[in-house]
Amino acid sequence: LVAGDHQINPRKLVPALIEALDRDPGFRLIRQRVTAVLRDGGDTGAVTGVTLDDGTDLHATTTLLCPGVSLAGIGNLPEADCVRLRPVHGDILRARLRPGQPPLLERTVRGMVDGRPVYLVPRTDGEIVIGATEREDGFDGVVLEGAYQLLRDAQTLVPGAADLELTEILARARPGTPDDLPYIGRLDGVDGLVVSTGYSRHGILLAPLGGHLAAGLVLGTDITTEDAAILAATDPRRTSPHTSGATV
Repeated sequence: LVAGDHQINPRKLVPALIEALDRDPGFRLIRQRVTAVLRDGGDTGAVTGVTLDDGTDLHATTTLLCPGVSLAGIGNLPEADCVRLRPVHGDILRARLRPGQPPLLERTVRGMVDGRPVYLVPRTDGEIVIGATEREDGFDGVVLEGAYQLLRDAQTLVPGAADLELTEILARARPGTPDDLPYIGRLDGVDGLVVSTGYSRHGILLAPLGGHLAAGLVLGTDITTEDAAILAATDPRRTSPHTSGATV
């Protein structure tokens, strides 16, 4: 019932961002994985850049890592062991209106079916995204029970969904944290590094805020009172067993 409600399609947003960066002469976009960070004076000094999977070293005054659930896989950064991340898998369905069918939904529908949350997100091209389950079994594939649950609950919430064409079933691991808040900030005792991860299922929604906060830390810009409060709540050091009362 909210007239201003809207949604973003990540599969269109990400390519659009990449295209914008490619066209900007001030950016250099590198399509390789980071395997390790570079440290000043060995493996305990300030971070001075990263090593790519082809062995190339990139140097930077400040490095920003946004690795999702893969932070622990980045070498030469033992301090990351204190950042408690876990993969929270979710099954998602994608469906589409069949030819000749009238539009089914005009905006996102969310509801509960027997205590389980379910949502249907209509895209402008006729696609409808149905999601999403949550499980912490470490399995990267789609689980039949999850797919069945979404199909059943979506039809309970919106009976017309039964006439949709099912086009895709997939599962992804979201980076979860103990308190379900992101990690945005610095690791304990590590200079020259900013981390941004742990967004769980809200990554696309929190992307503008996370980008704003991380950019401010990298560039050293003045932090507003509101931003400082958010950074204190999302400080990666808050779950470290060796740190209490971490501050920004």
